[in-house]
Amino acid sequence: MNNLPSQEIYKAELRELYGESNSEILGRLSRILTPHATSIAKIFYQTMLKNEASVTFLSHELIESRLSRTMAVWITELFVPKKSLPDIEELIIKQVQVGHIHARIDLPMSLVNFGMRTLKASMSAHIQQKNLDAETESKCLILLNALVDTMSSLINDSYVTDIVVNEKNAQAFRMQVSSQSLAFDFERLRTSLLDWTRRILSKLHEEDIDKSTVPTIRHSDFGLWLTHKGSLILTGRPELKLLIEFVSDANALVEQILALEQHNSANEHFNRLIDELNEHVSNVSWVLGNTAQEMLDIDSGRDSLTHLFNRRYLSTVLHHETECSLKTGMRYGVLYIDIDHFKALNDNYGHDNGDTILQQFAMYISQTVRTGDFTFRYGGEEFLIILADITQEQMPTIAEKVRALLDGAEFKLTDGKAIHLTASIGAALHDGHPDYQRTIANADKALYLAKENGRNRVVIHTN
Repeated sequence: MNNLPSQEIYKAELRELYGESNSEILGRLSRILTPHATSIAKIFYQTMLKNEASVTFLSHELIESRLSRTMAVWITELFVPKKSLPDIEELIIKQVQVGHIHARIDLPMSLVNFGMRTLKASMSAHIQQKNLDAETESKCLILLNALVDTMSSLINDSYVTDIVVNEKNAQAFRMQVSSQSLAFDFERLRTSLLDWTRRILSKLHEEDIDKSTVPTIRHSDFGLWLTHKGSLILTGRPELKLLIEFVSDANALVEQILALEQHNSANEHFNRLIDELNEHVSNVSWVLGNTAQEMLDIDSGRDSLTHLFNRRYLSTVLHHETECSLKTGMRYGVLYIDIDHFKALNDNYGHDNGDTILQQFAMYISQTVRTGDFTFRYGGEEFLIILADITQEQMPTIAEKVRALLDGAEFKLTDGKAIHLTASIGAALHDGHPDYQRTIANADKALYLAKENGRNRVVIHTN
């Protein structure tokens, strides 16, 4: 609530709306509308789904099953008397939380306002059907509109605050990618691109080509990086458009080559298309190197100890990944990693050695991920890996690979002594829900089970 600049104004307004002078009308509204809360909520949901823009946000089965029930509770609580300041503050907090959820799932404010108008129209119709005298009906409608409008304003205020913060963090994320990491990423991307080129050229020179075995640029390290990380880091830069166009052009050239009947140097059309593909690759390789050089002066904004991203940027990355998942169906996964018995390590060897271990731990997990994945220090001895474009079947293999690497790694203390460490991992796949916090919570639950069941193990969250 501290980030709500006008909270005192809202408190004063709500104390007046729920004041003694409105108690009779408030009670009448409750008696008229509470019995119909469930039907009003269902009408609200049905009306919202008629708006094509809302289908993306409201079609998930969990929202469908819970929205009507949650809305019915919200309607009922709207007319419950709030006689004390703590009651008013609790009401404000609930509306602010609704705004936070709307921001996390990127629900457009226009849809929120549309929904509120729908609610007011439905509730007003119930009031008008009661054939009240003109004065009472007028008072009921005025108070109803005032209450709903105030709740709507509270929701919108917190929503806008979150959206602004997220955009600022997105800009900071782009500006604070470490220069060393960026240069390393771009060099890996150039290597990946050349490796893809070598494999695709070898495949395209085959006379009888099995198209199902042709390596696609989208699923190469280069393609994954561009879709999931590059689109964040390079937002607003002309290079992003060039790289995206390259992927499209490369795909088109490969399709043209595959359509040819003859795949050898005797075919001039084949040679011309191969030369064009090679030229595109050379140009993109130069763009990657040039862009990295231009951005080398960007200072690092990562965790000062491990040089991983800190959790400040987590919401920015998850917001982007969730958007990609909803639009393309390319799911992402979360690995929630906790070093086993880290407190005992600190107690036995001291915090200097603890910091040294954290640095080595971060280095090991960074080496296990692909260029398009994200690694965060979540806090203390906890780390998060965001795995881009992954399936439920791949998740256990990747998580176990990380766990086994850490289990077999040698960690050295400041005096050179080698020790053995293990880690517990909770893994969760994004299930299509527009609120990314759900995926983090699922990974957290899985991590809890991993620690409860003996540590040094992987637990995959299942619905």
